[in-house]
Amino acid sequence: MLIGAGSYDNAQLPDLPAAARNVAALGGLLAVDGWTQVVDPLDVAAVLDPLRTASLQAEELLVVYYAGHGLLLGRRRDELHLAVGRSDLEKPWTAVPYAQVADLVRDSVATVKVVILDCCYSGRATSVPLMTAGPGVMEQVDVEGVYVMTSSPATRPSYAPSGSAFTAFTGALLDELAAAADGTDGQVGGSSHGAATVAGSGRCRAGCPE
Repeated sequence: MLIGAGSYDNAQLPDLPAAARNVAALGGLLAVDGWTQVVDPLDVAAVLDPLRTASLQAEELLVVYYAGHGLLLGRRRDELHLAVGRSDLEKPWTAVPYAQVADLVRDSVATVKVVILDCCYSGRATSVPLMTAGPGVMEQVDVEGVYVMTSSPATRPSYAPSGSAFTAFTGALLDELAAAADGTDGQVGGSSHGAATVAGSGRCRAGCPE
């Protein structure tokens, strides 16, 4: 399931047109039949409902990719939420709690589960049960077959460079996937080496935070 949240009603959340392009490019490159693509979801249900369906239907592989704004909400403003079109920073219930995403992924019977978060503070996902990989590195977590990749540490933003077609992280990931498909680089899918190469890209240094 590929989610690109790039259009927002709240003026405090600038639009991220690259998010939709991320999804389209990944979908085209991966070319896997039956993958759900959710572009510019308006509310929490627009993400969690199709994710629940995907988690129930997946048997061999479940991939959950999100590009958009990462928010720190909750009583102490330390809980990772994924923004959608109608998210309001003063109303935590209008954004998708990452903990609920993790619950749906954890409950899936899929043999292999991969979560990729391209958003600010995505490293916060490492504090959620089953998600213990470091920022930018795809590692096997404490349940066999579960992997997570994040674009930034828990306390830092990710970037969408001005004028670029894609966000910095996903642009680098697309390059790695294309190289792997051409046989000119190491595998990315289950390889921590390929993911570490993505994490090392200097393209994350400029542009607008996600």
